[in-house]
Amino acid sequence: MQTLNKAGAWDSCVLTLTADHGEEFLEHGGRYHAPCKLSEELIHVPLLVRVSGQNAGVRNPEPTSLLHLAPTLLEIVGQRVPKAFRGRSCWRQSRGTDACEAVISECVAGCTNPLRHQDRLGARILAIRESRYKLVLDFSCGSEQLFDLEADPGELSPLPPAAEKTVRRRLLRQARAHVADSLKLRDVHSRLASVVRDLRLKLADSPEKISVSA
Repeated sequence: MQTLNKAGAWDSCVLTLTADHGEEFLEHGGRYHAPCKLSEELIHVPLLVRVSGQNAGVRNPEPTSLLHLAPTLLEIVGQRVPKAFRGRSCWRQSRGTDACEAVISECVAGCTNPLRHQDRLGARILAIRESRYKLVLDFSCGSEQLFDLEADPGELSPLPPAAEKTVRRRLLRQARAHVADSLKLRDVHSRLASVVRDLRLKLADSPEKISVSA
């Protein structure tokens, strides 16, 4: 901020502060940021946006996906949002003129290092979070847990299967739509490039020397 002030740019810039993940300190028996869990201490991160000319601060209590951050910033500065972007601008939502939606987070069950090819091929864990409720689906074991974050912010006691059936059905519908969309919008070329990269790394690390004779 001091540097921007000295450069005379503070009054004509947009400043954003956020994070890619949180940290766990034994809340659910783990430490740091394991890539195979979706508890709130890992996925609930700060998001602060300061826009020049907006004097009144607005606090939005609803969860917002980081998927929407880039389109939001582009709209703030008056730039076109590319059609290839999966997210949408939340600039109007932040000013209370648009509806909120559930936030979806994903990870791979059992993953310890996402840079390893085999760790990225497991069944997914999916979380659908509204302001109050959060549904966690673990496809590796078929489990389904619904949490009331107002009554249980630490996610220690999932609600009984018979509780909040309307909420559960609503979040399940959103989960089903998300899975269908992710399959439909899968980027085959990016997946193929990832497989080729992994094969190259595997060959480079292989102790066996491959020789080719004419």
